[in-house]
Amino acid sequence: MKLYNIQRKLFSVSSIPIIDLAGLRAGSPREMKSVGNQIDQANKEIGFFLVKNTGFDFKFIDKTLKSCEEFFLSDMSNKMKCRIDEPPECKPWGYFPRNMELLQRSKDFNKKEKGTYLNDINEQYNMQNDNAKAGLVQRVFPNYPESFKPLFTKYWKDCEGLSNLLLKGFALGLDVNQDFFENKFDHCASCLRVLYYPEAVKLQPGQFRASEHTDYGALTVLYSTAPGLQLKTRKGDWIDVEVPPEHFVINIGDLMAFWTNDRWVSTPHRVISKDVENPVKRFSFAFFHNPNSEIIVDCVNSCKDENNPWRYQQITSGEFIMKKFKASIGEI
Repeated sequence: MKLYNIQRKLFSVSSIPIIDLAGLRAGSPREMKSVGNQIDQANKEIGFFLVKNTGFDFKFIDKTLKSCEEFFLSDMSNKMKCRIDEPPECKPWGYFPRNMELLQRSKDFNKKEKGTYLNDINEQYNMQNDNAKAGLVQRVFPNYPESFKPLFTKYWKDCEGLSNLLLKGFALGLDVNQDFFENKFDHCASCLRVLYYPEAVKLQPGQFRASEHTDYGALTVLYSTAPGLQLKTRKGDWIDVEVPPEHFVINIGDLMAFWTNDRWVSTPHRVISKDVENPVKRFSFAFFHNPNSEIIVDCVNSCKDENNPWRYQQITSGEFIMKKFKASIGEI
C-alpha cells in the first residue's frame, strides 16, 4: 500500500449533473437524504457536480467581482502589500504574482523524479480562516479598493456556510449521521483563492492558465466568469465543464477520496484558454474547504469492510495539504 496513491476509477461523461440544494437547505429528512443520494452518485461517477438554489445573492457576487478586478488591475505596490513570504508556514496566504505557481507539480510531490513544466498564467489572492483556533497568520488586505476587505470577508463566510451545508449532504450520501463532518471543520484550514487569468497573454505550448491537478482538501466551491475549466476522464479525454448562470461548480479533493476509500473520486482538472493566442479575461473564486489542520483523516466506516479494507494510511490534513502546496511552488 502506498501513501496518497489514489485508485482511479473509469467513468464516462456526457454531462455534469446539476443538483438542486433547496431540499438540503430547508427540506424534510426525506428530501435531504434524496439530495445526499444525488451527491453520492455524482461523486462516485466523476467527483464533480453543479449546484443551484444555494442561497447566494448574485448581485452581491457582481459587486465582489468588480472589487476583484479593481484589485488585480491596481499597481503592483498595492498588491504586494498582501504578499506574505515568512514564516514558511504562512506562504500559502496573501498575494501571488503571476507565474509563481505550477499546479501540475503538485502531482509529483510523492515521486522521486519530478516532471518539467511551464508555470501557470494567473495571479492569486488567498484568504485564510480568521478563527483564532485555526492558528493561521492574520489576514492582509490591500489599501485599494476599500470594498475588497468587507466584500471578500463576507464571501468567505458565505462559502464556508455553503460548504458546511454540502458536508451534511455528503454525510447523508455516505449513510452516516449528517453531522459527521461538523467537528472536523469547526476551525477549518479553508482557503478562498481569488484568481485573475489575464487577457491577451499568449500561452506557450504545454502551458496552461491552471495546469492539470487534483484539489487537495475535502471539497471545492467554484465560481468563474468565463469558460475554460476541463476535467479528465479515466480514458485521458478532456471534457469542458459548462456552467449555467447562477450555478456553482463543486468537486471533491484528495482528502475526501481518502476518507471514502475511493468510493468518491478526486478527478484531475485544469483551466485552458480556447484561444491560446489571445486569451479572454477570466476571474474565479475557488473556496477550498479543508479540515482542521490537526484532523487525522481516517476511513468512513460505511466505506470499508473485511472485503474492502482501507487503502491508505492515516495522515493529518494540514501535513498533506502543505506538502501538496510546497510541491506546487517547487519547494519539494
